[in-house]
Amino acid sequence: MTVVTAEELMLHLNLDSVSGLGSFLNAAEDYVGNFVGKPLSEFDPLPPSLIQAVKMLAGHLYENREASIAGVDINLISPGIYDLIAPYREYVF
Repeated sequence: MTVVTAEELMLHLNLDSVSGLGSFLNAAEDYVGNFVGKPLSEFDPLPPSLIQAVKMLAGHLYENREASIAGVDINLISPGIYDLIAPYREYVF
């Protein structure tokens, strides 16, 4: 299930093409779903903050495709993403 389309991500990233964005969307949606503890498809409706978190994370993954770049500081995932998804996290003990 895709909660954000490649076209929506293209607009979010201000790109001219959707080519290759699907893998970043899939990874972002999987990450957010794993973090909150259930698939995003189980939300009805899906909260806007989770949709925004998917866009932000997919954008981060698109902009930082490699694990390291020589001579450049690499940013970890934005703390803002965690702020958006943390209220929906289900804790299991």
